[in-house]
Amino acid sequence: MVTVLEADDKDAVIVFWNQGNTYFSGGIRARKLVDPESSWPSAADTFSVVWGTLSIYEPENTISLCNVAAVPDDAGGAIAVWIDGRVVTDTSHFRVYAQRVNSEGNLMWPEGGIEVSGDVMTYTCYWWSKMFAVDDGEGGVVIAWNDAQDTLRAQRISADGNLQWAAGGVVLDIENGLYSRLTTHGLVRAADGNYIVLYHNGEDDVLTTQKLEASSGTLLWGEGQVVLDDCFSPYNAGNAPMVTDGRAGAVVAWEACDGNIYAHRVIEISNEWDVIFKNGFE
Repeated sequence: MVTVLEADDKDAVIVFWNQGNTYFSGGIRARKLVDPESSWPSAADTFSVVWGTLSIYEPENTISLCNVAAVPDDAGGAIAVWIDGRVVTDTSHFRVYAQRVNSEGNLMWPEGGIEVSGDVMTYTCYWWSKMFAVDDGEGGVVIAWNDAQDTLRAQRISADGNLQWAAGGVVLDIENGLYSRLTTHGLVRAADGNYIVLYHNGEDDVLTTQKLEASSGTLLWGEGQVVLDDCFSPYNAGNAPMVTDGRAGAVVAWEACDGNIYAHRVIEISNEWDVIFKNGFE
């Protein structure tokens, strides 16, 4: 569900859903509803329909579909992103797609959505098939996902549907061999306009953040900043919440293996002195 603002300052929501279930999906649908009041009433309210059920993507036959997410496009519409298996064969796997719908309910990008990832995705919609999206503040979207647990990638799409970063997505981290347990857990746009991705490396049991430069996707934090170097369950944690700290960093929360909830603030490393101070003086 995406909150959008109408031209007359009315509150509206666009709701996206998978028509079916994870393994037998008939496509992605959406509806837009508007609240005619300027604030929420104390009693039950009635929404009016801007446009009824809209087909964002409708395959010829049922497919496996997972991780439907959406962000506002800053113009009364939204961009939906998802992973599906429409081209699964012996040599092809799941891929990431995106589609923009404007405030009037018109699809703005090619039928079936823009192919974001190419043939690099997982074999099925397992729990570790994770993807996150955030609006870029300019009508576009940034997406972060993991392949078959061996590569972490990110891509930015402009409002007109053009891929802005490296073909196939910027690689944040990679491990040798299939199913090496790399999973994506969060994505935010920091106050400086760049993007912070949260991910887990199961081989080393490390929860890490990486920052990407907005225009090119260049990695700004080297090998990343470690949030947690201890026991962490990516299965139980699901989406470890991460929000911007209002500056150039982020705040991460997670459930540790001891069952307790922890939080950590990741700050911007801006120069050599910050690195020295962080590591301490001899």
